[in-house]
Amino acid sequence: MITKKGMWFLVVMVFLLGIIQALRPDRVQAAVTQCEYAVQLAEKLGLGKGLSADEAISALTKVGIVPKEGWRCEVAVTLDFVNEIQDLVVMAARNGLIPISEEHTLAILASLSRDMGLPSPTRPASPAGAGKGAGKANPWR
Repeated sequence: MITKKGMWFLVVMVFLLGIIQALRPDRVQAAVTQCEYAVQLAEKLGLGKGLSADEAISALTKVGIVPKEGWRCEVAVTLDFVNEIQDLVVMAARNGLIPISEEHTLAILASLSRDMGLPSPTRPASPAGAGKGAGKANPWR
């Protein structure tokens, strides 16, 4: 027979084990896919509201925000991916392809990463060749 004291002990132990399990640092969080990221990014950049993944990717593509390997819906977002997207978003802002200043894009990307539980971009926001005239032939090279 379990006493009242024993019952309380069991309740407290189960409660504590639940808290310990919830706080374990090795718990795996569901990965954010590139398509989920594309939808949120397009909306944050003012390219549309309530977009599907295909609509978001199309809107981002129109303004030059396309990762070098393309948008891959089944692939999880990584720090390298976030850094690459930062470079592309900054270039789009510098070239006037999105209605947001370069400085504001950095805040948007940091906020998006934080909201989605992703790493924040770690590179300085000055991709090589970015800026006015990027992509055009330079006769002085």
